[in-house]
Amino acid sequence: MPSPKTVITAYNKIDYDNPLPRDKNFNDLYSYFDDAGQSLLLKSGDNYLLLYFDFADILDEISDDIATWTFSEDKDRYMLTMFIKASFEDAHHAFVLKKNAGSKNFLKMIGNEGTITLECIAPLYGHIHKLKQATLRIPDTLLQLFPQ
Repeated sequence: MPSPKTVITAYNKIDYDNPLPRDKNFNDLYSYFDDAGQSLLLKSGDNYLLLYFDFADILDEISDDIATWTFSEDKDRYMLTMFIKASFEDAHHAFVLKKNAGSKNFLKMIGNEGTITLECIAPLYGHIHKLKQATLRIPDTLLQLFPQ
């Protein structure tokens, strides 16, 4: 797999509503994302890219109006779970992060900003499409549970 920095840089050059090319930068993403409701956190230095892969009709509706959150942790991982009450179906997704310095810093960044930014990608016509960016608020009461 190319370095996270390479993938993040290549991803940021693609306009929304366009497919990710099937090239050396994204071939591993095509292999990784094999079912809806998956996520992947990429980190390069202080840059993070949280990819959320789901069906376009669900991603189109993601907003603060329909998203609620929970947070938990155990000895090996952190879990930030998003619950969505879409117009046609309820869904949820757990963003599971291995307990390490990178994950802790990512959660601190969310805590400082009070929001999480998802890069929403979807399977369309045999490709992975870059659909939109969704920045969602995390409730203060939940942020207090994040690692310091």
